[in-house]
Amino acid sequence: MVFCLTVVTACKKSTDSIITPPTGRNLITNSSFESESGPTIDGWTAHDSTTYVFVQDAPVGGGRYSIVLQPLWRGGLSWNSVIGRVALPLGNQRYRISCWAKRTTERAGSINLFFGSGDVDTMTAVVSIPVMDTVWKSYSTELTWFNQTTDSAFVVLYGGWSNISYLIDSTFFDLCQLEQID
Repeated sequence: MVFCLTVVTACKKSTDSIITPPTGRNLITNSSFESESGPTIDGWTAHDSTTYVFVQDAPVGGGRYSIVLQPLWRGGLSWNSVIGRVALPLGNQRYRISCWAKRTTERAGSINLFFGSGDVDTMTAVVSIPVMDTVWKSYSTELTWFNQTTDSAFVVLYGGWSNISYLIDSTFFDLCQLEQID
């Protein structure tokens, strides 16, 4: 089965710019990795030399495309990921992070949430949800965060890692949301 539509390798980009939140409850821009003209990573940043593909496979309500990341064999500190940066309101807030995802084999990726200021490389994830299912499933969790004046949220979709790189290992992501629920 051939499912790759577009293969993209990205150079490291700055995550210093804050993406303006879209209207509605979801604070993530381009939560479904597509526009009217087709698949796109607009609103997200590819980390370092991340390689991702878009496929015509999405959960119900997810449009036509999802983004797929493969695990890296370089070890657990490698980041084959895409990052969405979100501006946050000040003060103590409740949030829900959710994303539809599936994996092809046991070397699955994860859905991660970082809060803080600076670069995501220097932060620790406050949420890390491993993708466990081989069929589309909605993964979510809720948390409370006190936002400082310089804090942002970083939603990081991670392709996972393995001691050996297998071409068939993949984690699919779509319909990612970060909602303020208070």
